[in-house]
Amino acid sequence: MAIANTPLIGITMGCPVGIGPEVALKYLRQAADEGPEAVIIGDCEVLISTARLLDLPAAVCSWQPGQPLRPGSINVYQVADVDADAVLNHRQLRYGCPNRQTGLAMAAYIKAAARLLQEGRLTAMATCPITKAALHEAGYDYPGHTEMLAHLFKTEQFAMMMAGKSLKVTLTTIHQSLASVAMSLTTEAIVELIDLSARSLRRDFAVQNPRLAVAALNPHAGEGGMFGDEEERIIAPAIARAQAMGWQVEGPFPPDTIFNKAAAGDFDLVVCMYHDQGLIPFKLLHFADGVNVTIGLPHVRTSVDHGTAYDIAGKGLASPVSLKAAVEMAAMIAENRRQYGAERSLPSSPVRQGRLIAFEGIDGSGKSTQIELLAETLRGEGFEVLLTREPTDSSYGRRIRELYSHREAVSHEEELELFIADRRQHVAEVINPALESGKIVLTDRYFLSTAAYQGANGLDPDDILRRNDFAPSPDLALILEVPPSLSVARIRQGRGETPNDFEQEDYLTKVAAVFAELRGDYIRRLPGTGDLNAVRLRIWQAVKGILPSA
Repeated sequence: MAIANTPLIGITMGCPVGIGPEVALKYLRQAADEGPEAVIIGDCEVLISTARLLDLPAAVCSWQPGQPLRPGSINVYQVADVDADAVLNHRQLRYGCPNRQTGLAMAAYIKAAARLLQEGRLTAMATCPITKAALHEAGYDYPGHTEMLAHLFKTEQFAMMMAGKSLKVTLTTIHQSLASVAMSLTTEAIVELIDLSARSLRRDFAVQNPRLAVAALNPHAGEGGMFGDEEERIIAPAIARAQAMGWQVEGPFPPDTIFNKAAAGDFDLVVCMYHDQGLIPFKLLHFADGVNVTIGLPHVRTSVDHGTAYDIAGKGLASPVSLKAAVEMAAMIAENRRQYGAERSLPSSPVRQGRLIAFEGIDGSGKSTQIELLAETLRGEGFEVLLTREPTDSSYGRRIRELYSHREAVSHEEELELFIADRRQHVAEVINPALESGKIVLTDRYFLSTAAYQGANGLDPDDILRRNDFAPSPDLALILEVPPSLSVARIRQGRGETPNDFEQEDYLTKVAAVFAELRGDYIRRLPGTGDLNAVRLRIWQAVKGILPSA
């Protein structure tokens, strides 16, 4: 079901005996005539009793998905009506005293909001605070909201961003001891966080050319190794790799100066190495109005920047300022994402500026060799070329490569989802920008390979192609055809490798059969056997006809 034009934010109530019910009531009473429309995902009776206790005039009513909101009322999705875990014994509830019962209810509110988002009933969710101890007591082994939502949305690449008007930070490591931080840092993790942070700034916050700073780990950025070598050994290589990906990122900067520069407007975000490095300066600036944003999820989730505050629960002292900021930011991000998607769904011109050429075929067909030779030829002809591949180096691509030797670890459908997720990121962040700038994009594998390899597992190739309709069709897809027996021999002799699970002869025979059935005006099948230069010449003859003027 598609969401309505008017955004609707789901506010999860959080812990029933914390300050979540109070701040939700206070916010919605204040925002009755302004701000985004919102519903509480929680428990009507808890909200009614809280309103009575704190003398907050509020008309609480039950709301069902698809119904219009009742004006002047606090509209509530009663989760207990659809999930027995949310049923509370209200007489046993005591403010400031969480237990297994409240932990089950908290989790049920989160799951309900996630489901409504997936069904298109909500535009975004803003979460009130929960307690990890009660969540664990209820049998949920998640460190917190973020990890639980990532699991529910089947997302592998995600992070926590703390966002305010003056400062935004993301954290490489989060809830762990200071003593363990240095040993936990890796170049790969920092590169992934820089990339995720930059993509979020562009998509979620409409920052077209994000400027990122990376904080050092040690005082004075290590002072040339005197105070630690993590900057030279781990952080600087990560920055270099992110710069090679096209991001505007600098560092590592001494932590005692970089936050002042970012708050002054020199940078859009600071990538931090550990929790308190980022949270101390952030909360100095945004203690009341800071927002926790989970970046990388397919749906918008923001959260208040405070805990359950059990010490003041039920006393009427809690402020809704952070929730107000979280709801407003959720609506803003949702709108930015809508516009971001709309902009990318419109063709930039009637004729594609660049060209997309995909090299396809079974493993050992010579694709990797021939794509390098074609890139060399094109550059010699004066074309600007981008050479890329799938699976990519994203977290999804790395997960796919981990499966090369043990594909039984996931189902065929789960494997397909990994390829599709990897391609979505590849198209959005690499292929489309390169085409828009006029480059010749050469990709070593694309969606035809997914259709063939996953089709050989018994999945429907036509359905796979439909699920890849977000990806631009290539101007030319070259399928290099070789006998599977030859391809396996090449892998063993030429590469000196043992064939992995994707490269067994019986499996490649099935893959080749699916490739042979694929149809499309852009597909050219060429023999991949014989002299290397003869194959190169065949490819060049096929490519010349689709090239723009150099």
